[in-house]
Amino acid sequence: NEPEIGDVAINPRCVLYLHEYHRIITSAFFHLSIMHIAMNSLSTLGVGVKLERKMGTLHFMFTIAWGVILTSVI
Repeated sequence: NEPEIGDVAINPRCVLYLHEYHRIITSAFFHLSIMHIAMNSLSTLGVGVKLERKMGTLHFMFTIAWGVILTSVI
């Protein structure tokens, strides 16, 4: 049973008033189609490999996690 987009997408009302804080994270990883996943993966691969080598794996992972949270909150 796959979750519906309305259950995981960022929705300020649900986050602020219903305290569904999981949406801050899940909205960044839920994709509507295989093409959407493929395009996101390819763009991340193109830039991510070079950045990870330059920054180091741990710092790169922290940057990705921070970016996911900030993107959703903003």
